[in-house]
Amino acid sequence: MALCICGCGAADEKETDVIIKPSGVPTPSTAPASRTDAPATPAPKGERIRVAITLEMPSFAAAGFRSGDDSPEAAAYREKLAEEQRRVIDAIREVTGEEPDVAQQLWRNVNVISANVRESDIPLIEGIEGVAGVTREKRSQPMSSPSGAGK
Repeated sequence: MALCICGCGAADEKETDVIIKPSGVPTPSTAPASRTDAPATPAPKGERIRVAITLEMPSFAAAGFRSGDDSPEAAAYREKLAEEQRRVIDAIREVTGEEPDVAQQLWRNVNVISANVRESDIPLIEGIEGVAGVTREKRSQPMSSPSGAGK
């Protein structure tokens, strides 16, 4: 059973980590704002899955820079991060033989490329220089309320 993270006492009978009331009131948490994580199941052969490709190069914040820092050093580091992400995306294209389906490129707090890839390509991507790891992103789905609303 999961309890609502806002502390209201609402509960869900499903085995989930956290629930949010149907109102979707934002709360300070690392959990998704109005979704629960469903367990990952193997994708059908050839189907793409969403993964987080974590790069070894430290993110902007991890390198000691703050948001809004317009110093020449910060600008140079942002460009370096962008170049590294472009290099990894090019390497993914090279090892998989097709254009990567990149959903997001994150660099401020984490240095991650979120992309849709074939499960069979994950070991190839993990072998790319500068890639720290590839993690399958959890599938999220809307929560339902006790009355069935939200489905």
